[in-house]
Amino acid sequence: MSEVKISFYLKEYRIHVHMDTLRAIGSPKRISFLIHEDYEGFAVIPYAKRDFKSHSVPDEVYSGSMSLEINSFRLCRSLISRLNWKAGSSYRVSGSINSIKPGEKIAVFNLKNAVQI
Repeated sequence: MSEVKISFYLKEYRIHVHMDTLRAIGSPKRISFLIHEDYEGFAVIPYAKRDFKSHSVPDEVYSGSMSLEINSFRLCRSLISRLNWKAGSSYRVSGSINSIKPGEKIAVFNLKNAVQI
């Protein structure tokens, strides 16, 4: 499978989850982010429940009429301080798809490999 991507637009405190990433993890209705305590590992996972940890993926994202962009001041500020990213810049990170059990996939990214765009 081709590599997947996620982008962080730090000027707007926005995370853009690329369409290929969403499709590669099974086109879920909801997703959640996981971040390793060392801030190197980051994952996008399908998430079944509606709660404060999940983000809805509208049907319009999969039809191509809109993209999935999630605003998170707190997450973006954490990345800036922990990874020494430039506050007004944007970064793209390539990742891979991992199977956690049969039929369930997650997108995994190493934030140390981010490329400024």
